[in-house]
Amino acid sequence: MVYFKTRIYYTPYKFLVKGGVKMAKDMLDAIYKTEEQCSKREADAKAHASQKIEQSKQEAAKLISKARENAVNDADNLCRQAKAAGENDLKKAIGEAESRCNALSKTAEKNRSRVIKSAIEMLVG
Repeated sequence: MVYFKTRIYYTPYKFLVKGGVKMAKDMLDAIYKTEEQCSKREADAKAHASQKIEQSKQEAAKLISKARENAVNDADNLCRQAKAAGENDLKKAIGEAESRCNALSKTAEKNRSRVIKSAIEMLVG
């Protein structure tokens, strides 16, 4: 076994071990080094977070753009469907109006000669 001999000097600040100043300097150097590493890690984390924020903003912009495009496409499809339904309703209404007009024309044709005779009789006498 090896025994280390240290000398202890008593001072007003309790005691000082020979070589204690070097150990304290080494400890302070280690603390400064650790602080520098922490500062670097913090800076790296901020840079990484900044990159993530920018990337998230870009992805959000893409998603918003895609959502708008999808909404426009859906609206166009709904407009086309509404237009087609409206055209079908219009065709039905036109068909019904034409059939009613045809029915009125047929009725008028049947009654035309009688109406003319009645009008002549009223005028003549």
